[in-house]
Amino acid sequence: MPEKPNGSKMASSKCRWPELSPSPLIIAHRGASGVAPENTCLALDTAINLGADMVEVDVQMSRDACPVIFHDAHLARTVRSPQYARRALKALRIGDLSATDIKHLDVGSWKSRKFAGLSIPTLAEFLLRCGGRVALNLELKIENADGTEAQRHALIDRLGDALTVYPAPESVLISSFDRNMLELARAALPQAWLGILPQPGGVRETFRLAGQLHAISVHLPCADIRTPAVNLARESGFRLFAYTANSTFGLRRLIAAGVDGIFTNYPDRLHTLLRQDMPHAKQ
Repeated sequence: MPEKPNGSKMASSKCRWPELSPSPLIIAHRGASGVAPENTCLALDTAINLGADMVEVDVQMSRDACPVIFHDAHLARTVRSPQYARRALKALRIGDLSATDIKHLDVGSWKSRKFAGLSIPTLAEFLLRCGGRVALNLELKIENADGTEAQRHALIDRLGDALTVYPAPESVLISSFDRNMLELARAALPQAWLGILPQPGGVRETFRLAGQLHAISVHLPCADIRTPAVNLARESGFRLFAYTANSTFGLRRLIAAGVDGIFTNYPDRLHTLLRQDMPHAKQ
């Protein structure tokens, strides 16, 4: 198992980083987003109830520098609001609104009327709700590729503040597609676990950056999970996580490939397959 940047290994407990096992970690993608509205506290709770080892969510900054849990660049897909017309939502970004404005948005109704009224959690609210019950993967998103260094620094600073009071900071994995964000995270949070998402230059460049930043994991799309990538992960000592698989066929292929974790919208499906295929691995 790769060591933390300071050389000490992660201890094992329910609210700490899950230890390697013969079966892959069940990573709930945006929470249990197949059955609950993504990136909500309900999706977190549902994922835990369905057997997830880890919950992945996305973190962006509001206009007034409050980290919130939201994925898309624009609001239209998952937001409903009497205050904004559909056309307006297509143009609006999280970074255009204050944290107060964001709390008035409905991110449940798009999934089903029974979820109407669910709000976008702030990072602080989400961490409070989690309380160390499950490992977390926080994917940090910058508003756009031209985002300023000030925006990146602000997000890392707020994240550091939040983790300072979080009861299980050792159970949190930080990831990003944005190389500058990852470099800032490593510099500002030297004890943090880092996961590297695909970088320009392909799989080998992604692994090279993982080594440079003392990451613990590399996260690749399912299409890139082939023998060379699996072998490279084994040779370099990184955990290999694959995203995002939901079908029985896709999940079985990744299990057979020997990945260390699988992102899925349906953690219960993966949990069931693992109990069938590896009955002593997931209880």
